[in-house]
Amino acid sequence: MDYSTLPYNPIAERIVDILVTKTQNNSREFFRLQANYYINLVASVMGTKINTEITGTIPINMYGINLGISGLGKTFSTNILENDVIGAFKQRFVQDVFPAQAEHNIALTAQKRCQMLNMSYDEVLDRLTKQFKSYGAFKFMFDSATTPAIKQFRHMLLLADLGAINITIDEIGSNLEANTDTLTTFLELYDKGLVRDKLTKNTDTSVRHTEIFGSTPANIMMFGTPNKLLDGTKTEEAYFDFLDTGYARRCFFAFTKLNRSMGELTPEELYNRLTDKTQEKDLGTISNRMFALASTNYCNLKIKLPKVTGIELLKYRIDCEKRAAALPEHCEIQKAELAHRYFKVLKLAGAYAFIEMKPEISVTHIYQAIRLAEDSGKALEQMFKREKPYERLAKFIAGNKGKQLTQVDLVNELPFYKGAASVKNEMMNSAIAWGYKNNIIIKKSFKDSIEFFEGETLEETNLDKLVLSYSKELADKYVNDELKFDTLEHMVVHEGLHWTNHHTTNGHRSEKTMKSGFNLLVLDVDGSIGLKTAMELLKDYTYLMYTTKRHGQLVEVAPNVMEPEDRFRIILPTNYVLELNAEDFTTFMQGVKDWCPFEVDSSTFQRSRKWLCNDKAEVYINKGKLFDVLPFIPQTKRYDEYKKSQLSLQSMSNLERWFAAQMVEGQRNNIMAQFGFLLMDSGFNSQEIQEKLLEFNSKLQNKLDEKEILSTVMLSIRNRQNHTN
Repeated sequence: MDYSTLPYNPIAERIVDILVTKTQNNSREFFRLQANYYINLVASVMGTKINTEITGTIPINMYGINLGISGLGKTFSTNILENDVIGAFKQRFVQDVFPAQAEHNIALTAQKRCQMLNMSYDEVLDRLTKQFKSYGAFKFMFDSATTPAIKQFRHMLLLADLGAINITIDEIGSNLEANTDTLTTFLELYDKGLVRDKLTKNTDTSVRHTEIFGSTPANIMMFGTPNKLLDGTKTEEAYFDFLDTGYARRCFFAFTKLNRSMGELTPEELYNRLTDKTQEKDLGTISNRMFALASTNYCNLKIKLPKVTGIELLKYRIDCEKRAAALPEHCEIQKAELAHRYFKVLKLAGAYAFIEMKPEISVTHIYQAIRLAEDSGKALEQMFKREKPYERLAKFIAGNKGKQLTQVDLVNELPFYKGAASVKNEMMNSAIAWGYKNNIIIKKSFKDSIEFFEGETLEETNLDKLVLSYSKELADKYVNDELKFDTLEHMVVHEGLHWTNHHTTNGHRSEKTMKSGFNLLVLDVDGSIGLKTAMELLKDYTYLMYTTKRHGQLVEVAPNVMEPEDRFRIILPTNYVLELNAEDFTTFMQGVKDWCPFEVDSSTFQRSRKWLCNDKAEVYINKGKLFDVLPFIPQTKRYDEYKKSQLSLQSMSNLERWFAAQMVEGQRNNIMAQFGFLLMDSGFNSQEIQEKLLEFNSKLQNKLDEKEILSTVMLSIRNRQNHTN
């Protein structure tokens, strides 16, 4: 079944509609949990129970955790619910229904006890009445409580045989620790309204009263802002501990991270909504419905669960248990919540039946409760997928693009960035690692022994928007442009055109006037390797190669031996757009030079470098992966790791370093063979290839067995040579 197509309860939804308009905020999930909670309160304080052959008799009650950012209108909506929705019900219940029911039940209890205690009815009645009054005034709802007070209040409700223990905790993130004992007690009260009494010493001043057996429903709503509760500190840890100990399976959840204002409305539309008389009429209708339920005729009703409805509930339970079983083992809290979700559904469905004055829970009531329970499950999942503190740290640093932040700045601005230096260092390392996987780079530097952090969110390269500028002149009149990769081949053969891989600020090409963003690498190759060999080495990358004007010129390769030399330019689109200053750009390009499997001209490693097009160029295009810039960005963790990895390869040539970097377990034979094939294509004979491969292998930390090279690898090379010949 697609649970997202199930209906919400219409009374609850009409309340949500009113709250949305009154608060001018369209955060329906936040108001929906509120509305359902207050509907449940009405059924719960009236002592309504559900009688089923599946669970036995259970009280109707509800626990909720409603998280939302500041400004949602929580106080405003709560006032509407308490005053306009259930206000009349509450007043009549407190003033008339509860006292009448208490008087009636105390009299019944006196009749039952007088014979047992061998006392007159009037004596027992007087004693019970004094006991009842000793508990103090009835409170419909409170915001904090101690465990002894809860148990005392519960005795009062048991004597009255009516009412519920209702607590609303605001800003749970700040008040969680202070309510630990209360929340622990409420864990016991949820299922059947039972809690164990503490044995106290009986004295003249502290009389131990006769125990009253029965259940008292308990309801709790916890409000809070995500940043205060899910703050990455011990508060967050304590919260998830509570979920783990049982609150996950007991609670309905809402998690609202956005303030969905009504800003898209015109002032006239908003005025019309706020003054719509149908809202007041609907509020009156709903209030009258609730008021009518405040009657001794509706006290302690038992709602039935017919077989057909019970089967539908069990169908949902089985599905929930299957989904729970499919979750990974480490998702213990989510598994527990999902497996017990049907129980919350049953209680809420009973509340729906009560406010509709129905003696039985219908399948429709079950469906309506399932819809809210499924929304609740998604909200709980969002809490587990919340932004971790290190994610927020990474985003904060990146959000201050261009600003160098100190440890003091971070401590002052971020409430979760606290603790010992080792804790903050671990969080920073996690932020850097998370940023690496999420297009954020964080640079670390030191000035005068002060640690600085700088970051930015990287923009992925769009191959239809490659940054460059061009001009017919050497240094002036450069036009900034963004070209498609597929059109570059037309530009590079444009006669007399000069171009750069950066934009200029004013059309003049100089180091001071170049803008910092680029997404193209340009490498000049002047005879260090053959064109075809370079194409083979870079076959996995997207590139454009074009020959320069001096391509094919004869050079002396041996005494009196002249051969044409390959001279060409390689354009490599990068996977991200980078913004580097002049110094960092040069350092970046030096890292690229070290990575490259052949020698490139390092005199071109300036942002203001320009290249000349060649109208007679041979152009070669390949499409593969984009060049990964992350290991080469200065002052980053990846850069430090890359430089460290290169230390062990210093004794190797560029070509050897290239293949050494690719030598991983399971592929070493293939990589060694590819190296040999490349040497073969470059004109080396079998003996020379063998010597070079053995020399290369001797430089590796994780060497191949020489016998394997001489047999397997060289056999493949000789077979290809024979086949070629």
